[in-house]
Formats: sequence, structure tokens, C-alpha cells
Amino acid sequence: MNRIGIAVVVLSVFLLVGLAGVGFCAEKKKVKKEPAKEAKAQKVEVKAEPTVAKSKALVVFYSRTGNTKKVAEEIAAVLKCDIEEIIDTKDRSGVSGYLASGKDAMKKKLTVIKEIKNDPAQYDLILLGTPVWAGKMSTPVRTYIVQNKEKIKNAAFFCTMGGSGDAKTFVDMEEATGKKPAATMTVLAGEIKKGEYKAKVDEFVKALAGIKP
Repeated sequence: MNRIGIAVVVLSVFLLVGLAGVGFCAEKKKVKKEPAKEAKAQKVEVKAEPTVAKSKALVVFYSRTGNTKKVAEEIAAVLKCDIEEIIDTKDRSGVSGYLASGKDAMKKKLTVIKEIKNDPAQYDLILLGTPVWAGKMSTPVRTYIVQNKEKIKNAAFFCTMGGSGDAKTFVDMEEATGKKPAATMTVLAGEIKKGEYKAKVDEFVKALAGIKP
């Protein structure tokens, strides 16, 4: 074989070795990149998992005129907790509704309320609010208690009224729930009208600080 032939053979060998090296490096780089891509995908998947925060207190109330609702919303705002309004299917508006409500309360009657949204069993404390009807809790609140009594772990009571009857109402609520209230609060209709009830709410919330799961 002459010198030119030898040179061609040597050059061919070098080219083959070089191409093989390039292919090996490319394959090596590809292998390194794949695990990194997989790790990134796993990280995104973990980050996407939702975090569920459980609220420990639930304000539950019924309001015929809107007074108890204002107080309930203030309590929920201070505690930063969930709130549930009891909706009665019976029309209690006007003078006739007022009189009928008083009679129902005195006889401790029950009513039909709409399905609730929050399960009381999921909360450590239920704050029950009601207007005072003839020295008793309102019929819708009584109905709620009867339906959910076994789910209430701890309770606190608050009521709104025009004159008197709060003490009897709280006794009525304690007997119905079978729970001694962690705290109680009475707000007069006049205080609500003037917006002078927020200080009472603050004191009421402070009294609940000792409640434990």
C-alpha cells in the first residue's frame, strides 16, 4: 500500500472514532437531562397539592328583624370564623308574625328550617345566637339544637332583646343543648340601633380564649 492509501485509512479511522465520541457524549448528556426533567415535574406536582385549614369556631344564628344578624356578623368578623344563618321556612314578618313567634316559643314548638351548610361536628365551639321570644330562645334556634345537639362539643350563647328575658333564655338554651356555656352575651335592641355593641362583642370573644379542642 502506498503512502496515500495509508493516509486515507488513518484519516478514516480518526473520523470514525470522532463520530463515535460525539454520539457517546450526546447520549451521556441526554441521560443526565432526563432525571432533572423528572425531578422538576415531581416538584410541581407536590406544590399543586391543596392545603386545607380547619376553622375551630362556628357562629350559628337566627334573626327575625336583623338585629341578631348584625351581632353575629360582628362576632364572626372578630373571630375570623365561619358563620351559619338559620333560615326558617315559616313567614314571621309583621305584627302577626311577631305574635305567632312568641306563642311558638312559649310552647317550645319546632319549625321547619332549611338545610344547613356547615356541619357543627367539624367545629370545637358553636356560638349560638337568638332573639328573645317570651323569655325563650327562638323556635328556629330550638329546632337547630334538636337536630344537631349530639354534634355540639362546646357552646357559647348570645341573644338580642328589646327589654328582658335573657337570663331565662340562656337557661333554656343550656337545657336544650346539655352544655354549660363558655360565655354568654346580651345585646339590647337600642344598643344595636346606636351601634354600641362592639365593645360587648370584644369582651365576649375574650371570654372564649380558654376554649380548647
